[in-house]
Formats: sequence, structure tokens, C-alpha cells
Amino acid sequence: MQTSKIILWPLAFLLLGIVFVGAKEPELRQLNVVFRHADRTPETFPKRFPNDPHMYESFHPIGPGGLTNEGKRRVYHLGEVLRNRYRDFLGSSRDDHRESLFAISSDVARTKMSLQLILVGLYPPSADSKWHEQLEWQPIPTYYNEFSKDTFFNSDRCQMFIDELTRVRSLPDVQKKLGKFDTYLEELRKTVGKKSKLNLNDILLLHNNLDIEKRMNLTMLPWMNDVLADERLIEMRRLYYEINSYTDLLKRLLSGFMLRKINEDMFEASTNANFTRKVTLYGGHDKNIIALLQSLKIYDGHFPDFTSALIFELWFHDKGYYVKIFYYLGIPEEMKEFTIPGCANPCSLDEYLKLTKAAEVRDNELNCKIYSTTYFSETD
Repeated sequence: MQTSKIILWPLAFLLLGIVFVGAKEPELRQLNVVFRHADRTPETFPKRFPNDPHMYESFHPIGPGGLTNEGKRRVYHLGEVLRNRYRDFLGSSRDDHRESLFAISSDVARTKMSLQLILVGLYPPSADSKWHEQLEWQPIPTYYNEFSKDTFFNSDRCQMFIDELTRVRSLPDVQKKLGKFDTYLEELRKTVGKKSKLNLNDILLLHNNLDIEKRMNLTMLPWMNDVLADERLIEMRRLYYEINSYTDLLKRLLSGFMLRKINEDMFEASTNANFTRKVTLYGGHDKNIIALLQSLKIYDGHFPDFTSALIFELWFHDKGYYVKIFYYLGIPEEMKEFTIPGCANPCSLDEYLKLTKAAEVRDNELNCKIYSTTYFSETD
């Protein structure tokens, strides 16, 4: 009896070995990364906020709204974070991925520069692609659409969106939400020195500017600290994003162009063996990340920080393709995984595509014309 046990144990281990050898590890097949540009200087709007002394500065040599050196280091580090996380998937050299990378940004200097810098960290030159002894950099093509044609990043400037937003802002329930802040807005108008009534765009720009000025250790007058610490400013900025996505049409126009492209690429990667693109980088703004989070029904009201990134991973396993979504906070340097509402974990690609189909822009909305040639102006 003892002998039979001795014989059976090796047999059991052999069978276990067969099971483990036969089991395949999940394979990462595609990445889509939507990230916010890095730290920047304030935008200058002296007519909007004449009492802010920094509205009259040139911020030489960076200029208003330009990347700071700290920002350059931060977005370069984001590239390193992605390189370390996806090293095996990316391979050892950019030369291995001439057909597998597409990098696009909005038509704004800080996003173009952020895209270049993330690529420096993401694709350091390997020995065979190093062309300069002292320069750890290799040229990689990047792309952008001119502002007037850019629906990926600036669809909130298209006429269809503007028309719907104008209609929404006149709705009784929206007027009621806005009316709660009438007294505050008048107080704030006098504080910042604007001659005309403040609007929601003013709130967005004011909060961004004051936050950046404080981070840069610029001189903060007492009223500037008071306004920045006032919870009503935060509430109004959240209301800005709420109203901008108040209807399904607004949601589709805000993020549906980019979401449709991301979904199409994941579907193509799962069905077309000749589809070679492994990585797509979208260098954009906080509004782009918020819009995607809203469409995915996972937005919690926070404001994405510099170099925050929304990462769509497409995986393959024996049972098929599935999607994972991660969020890099930027500040602090933390990565967290999102659970996709209404979908199992892991979320199959088929189920994910069904759940997000309604958030994609529709065919008859694809030609929404951008009405402005600037990101923001004094008259917005």
C-alpha cells in the first residue's frame, strides 16, 4: 500500500505540470493613453481679472500658459513610468515600433511639448538607435490637427456643441443651479475687478490661474488666497463640468470623437491580424480626461492634475479579449484601476463596446465645425 502512494505522487506532480504548462498567460495587445499636459505658467487675461498682478507678466522666457521646467521633468517621468510598466510590451527600442506607435496632441504649445517629452522617457534610444554620445534622445514623429479642425481635443468649440450648450443653459433647472451663485458671482466680480458679469468660463480660468500661481510660489495677495480657499469656487467649477455634459448630446460631442477612435482601434486590434498599432498617445487637457470619465460613468468630481493619464488596456486570454482601465494621478504618482460600471471584472471587449457605444459620436455628428481658432480668449 505504501508503494502505491510513492508511485502516485510523481504522477500527480506530472499532471499538475501539464496543467500549468498548458495554461497561457494573458497578453497585452494594445494601449491607448490619454494624458494631461504638464505643469504650466498662468494664462494672462488682464480684462477678465485686472486685480490679479500676474495678469500683466510676460513669464519670460516661457510665456503665458507655457511648460515650466518642473513640468518638463514631470511629463518626462510619466514616460519613464509607462516604460517601466509596459517594458516587455513596448520592446527595447523605438525602431521596433515604427508602425506600432501613433502620438497626437492638441494644437497648443504645452501639449505638443508634453507629447515630445513623454516620448523621451517612453522610448529611450537603444544601442543600435543611439546617434549621439551625450544625448539620450531619438526623434519620433508626432501629430496634431490645427485647432479649427480638431474635434479630438476641442469639440467643445464646435457649433453643434455651442448650440446645445446654449439651449441647456436656458433650461429652468439649470438656471436654478446657476442662480444659487448670483450673489457670490457679483462679490467675486468686484474682487477680481472685471467690469462685466462673470461666467462659468471665468470660473474655470480663475481657479486654474490662482492654483498655478500658488504652486509657483508667486506673490499671493490676501484676496487671492481667500478666493482660492472658498469652497464656492470649487462648487462652481464642478457645475461648469456638470452643465457642459448635461445631455447625452453634450457628452457625445465632448468625448465621443476620441472614445469612438479608441474603441475602433481596440476592435480592429482584436479582429485584424494585420493591425500593427500597439500604442496611441493622446496629449490633451484636463477637460478631455474629465469628459471621458463622464462618458464612462466613473467621474467623481475631481480635477485631473498635471500629467494625469487615463489608460485603456486591451488584453487577450484563452476566453477572448477584455478591457482594463487605469488612472495615473500624476500628483501624487499613483496608479489605480477603475471598475467599469455594468461590466464584470475583467470586462470583455464585446461587453465594453456595447456599454460605451451610446457615448460615441454618431456619423451625422462627425462633421461638427470648430467655430474658434483659439483655446480661450478674453471674450469667451
